Amino acid sequence: MSNVIKTSYFFILIGVYNLCYPIILAKGNETPTFYLDVGTGITTYKSEALESNDTSITIGYALGIYAGQDKELGFALNNETNTTDFTYANSTLKSKMATTFQDTIMRYRLGPIYFGPTFNQTTIESTNQDVQYLDLMASGLGGNAGLLLELRKDSKFFIDVLFSTASVTKEAIQTINTVSIGSRTDLHMGGIIKISRSLLNMQIGYKHRTFGVTVSGTSYTETLSYTWIGLGMNTFL
Repeated sequence: MSNVIKTSYFFILIGVYNLCYPIILAKGNETPTFYLDVGTGITTYKSEALESNDTSITIGYALGIYAGQDKELGFALNNETNTTDFTYANSTLKSKMATTFQDTIMRYRLGPIYFGPTFNQTTIESTNQDVQYLDLMASGLGGNAGLLLELRKDSKFFIDVLFSTASVTKEAIQTINTVSIGSRTDLHMGGIIKISRSLLNMQIGYKHRTFGVTVSGTSYTETLSYTWIGLGMNTFL
């Protein structure tokens, strides 16, 4: 993803914060002590490496905890898995890309905004026209920032940005290709609607993820975009 787009994400966060600052002062921002979110999304996967586009389902979960006098310190574990099968016109051969992204996040919350470092793990398994193509795992570091606004007593708006780099890549099975995973950028935005007074909520949003893959010296950009619907469970102590 270009530096222009990454910079745009940053200014979107700042712009929304400035526009909604009066709402922030009036409404405040409740923060759960513990939370668990599960969700799924209809995904469009655009793969440069496999030279194909197709749709699939992404599933994921997130669990976290906030502590401190004002619950300003947070820890979160996010995991998302997607398997996309690609078909080709005038061919019986098929390709597949299976990805798992796991992010361990430490956060500092300052009112409705939060930010902090991340530790990221990525697993990719792929076949290219019925031939094994990729089988690797990567780990690295990154950063996360976001904005969570309480618009009404029963609804919130959020925007979340994560950026990570893969510093170590390990091939599970030796192939003729030299492969590595590049940087990754996630954008997630949407709304949260309370179902019950404090325990349950529903989440609806949009996610956009890009990450790089280099195979035998050639770099490719993989893109996943999906609508997201989920269920959240919160505990306030």
